[in-house]
Amino acid sequence: NKIESLNIMSRDKNDQVRVLISNEKLGEYLHKEVSLISDEEYDIYYNGKQITLTKNENWNAQEFKWQEGCNKITFVPKTDSYIKILSTFRQNVNPKYKGKLEIYKEDDEKYLIVNCLSMDDYVAAVISSEMPSSYGLEAAKVQAIAARSFAKIQQNSSNYLYYGAQLDDSTNTQVYNNIHPSDITYQASKETSGKVLMHNGNIINSKFFSTSCGYTANFGEVWASGEVFPTNTPVYLVSRQQYVGDRLVNNLSSEKDAYTFFKLTDKDINAFDNHSPWFRWTTVLNSEEINDIMNTSIGRLQKLYPERIKVLSSSNKWENIVVDTVGNIKDIQVKKRGQGGNIMELIIVGEKHTVKVTTEYVIRNLLSATGDT
Repeated sequence: NKIESLNIMSRDKNDQVRVLISNEKLGEYLHKEVSLISDEEYDIYYNGKQITLTKNENWNAQEFKWQEGCNKITFVPKTDSYIKILSTFRQNVNPKYKGKLEIYKEDDEKYLIVNCLSMDDYVAAVISSEMPSSYGLEAAKVQAIAARSFAKIQQNSSNYLYYGAQLDDSTNTQVYNNIHPSDITYQASKETSGKVLMHNGNIINSKFFSTSCGYTANFGEVWASGEVFPTNTPVYLVSRQQYVGDRLVNNLSSEKDAYTFFKLTDKDINAFDNHSPWFRWTTVLNSEEINDIMNTSIGRLQKLYPERIKVLSSSNKWENIVVDTVGNIKDIQVKKRGQGGNIMELIIVGEKHTVKVTTEYVIRNLLSATGDT
């Protein structure tokens, strides 16, 4: 009684986007409570009936009288207005959303929230969350086209099918409404409405990032497809130099050249993003902190990404063996880098187990004290 797979027979012409809304921790979706308020009237649809959420009326999921077998309620705006979620925060303020809000009551007395809105409104809220509006209108229009292209691809995927959504609001897809959209982002989205990036007649998977270290990475050396890693790299997402002048190192996939390159500061290299505080950064961890961070994360990440974390077995093979800890860490080895210098394989040698972690995203999660990347 569950959907196991999804095949796209034809492209949906509906210009609506379905976004799964995180709780206060982006990328986690179960809400312990949901409280809403709107500055305009909303229609509420529940169990075949329609009622009204009046202006400035507070609605609370815990106080609502849910009926057996009916776990979905929908809030539909009567005008081009916003509904605010009072039970969560983004940048220390309560986020507000255009379009419809669908709330699903789960069996464990928690809730899922899906926001359904127009593509242009969605893109406007992505721009502001992915880049500063102070960069100006033309930069925002470029971001709008990239964000819309990425969203169009995600609309035809099944990554969030279980939740009845197409994307989420975190870096798992692209950050949405973490910072409320501005006049510039709405203008940029409107002026580029319908425009996408294409190659050979197809919309491209326009993955993007916030700050370049001075070199981009090959798509296939960053992103996996199930068990397959590395994957194919399309011609429009290949490793490229992102600084002015002669090439400073020969091969960023080598540890020696990568070390030399990443030690270059903003004064040493005329890079496109050398003004960014994240162009070069340093963090210092002692052995106790490294042990704590990695051993805390390894079990959680292995459950989420079993194909990305393999354990060295007694027969000296990398296998899907479940571990909660590697024990006291004795060594950490960068086994493989991509052409952009990004780590593709990291080996952690512990007293109990030796594990291999692949893809930059999972490696960053493993090294993150907060679980944020």
